[in-house]
Amino acid sequence: MKQNPLKQRLLAVAVLFGLLLLLFFFELYDYQVIHGSEYRARSISSNATTEVVEASRGIITDRNGKTIISNRLAYTLTLSEDAFRDEQEENGAILRLTELCRTAGTAWVDTLPQPYKREMRALYEEMAARETLEAKVYKAMDNLEAVIQHNESPITTWEAHEYTLNQTYAFDTVAFSTWLTDLRKEILRDTLVNIDREGDL
Repeated sequence: MKQNPLKQRLLAVAVLFGLLLLLFFFELYDYQVIHGSEYRARSISSNATTEVVEASRGIITDRNGKTIISNRLAYTLTLSEDAFRDEQEENGAILRLTELCRTAGTAWVDTLPQPYKREMRALYEEMAARETLEAKVYKAMDNLEAVIQHNESPITTWEAHEYTLNQTYAFDTVAFSTWLTDLRKEILRDTLVNIDREGDL
């Protein structure tokens, strides 16, 4: 029986079309399922750009035109105790900062009400200047208390520089008083006893 050549050609074309369709399906499956996330990341990285857009911050007013919220530049300053050798240096930095603010006409948050604000500021400036007897005694006792507390702590907690610091700290603040200088020498003896005791362990 003689076959129709047209049917054979159509069958060949259909088979070829089916193979191409199957190949296309496998390629699509590979792109979408197997390597979908990889190709998606490549597409995003090649098309995406980064742009910094400043937020639009306007002035908010009430119905009468009175400003409720406005924009102003403000700074937050944080002092770290680790940046100072001792409390005296830290207090001096704070005092210089307040004086700089006064000179520049810069306002800072000061929540103490009057008359306490004025009184506390005057006391602080007096303590920082260390010109009056009360201020000198206050500073000396404050430094001595720190050394005594240090002597009471386990010597295993001392850092290397503290062995020398505990023998020299506060001698300058007690120099105005013979009695306080003698007290500082007694505290020094306790420090040396602690160091010697560590050597015996």
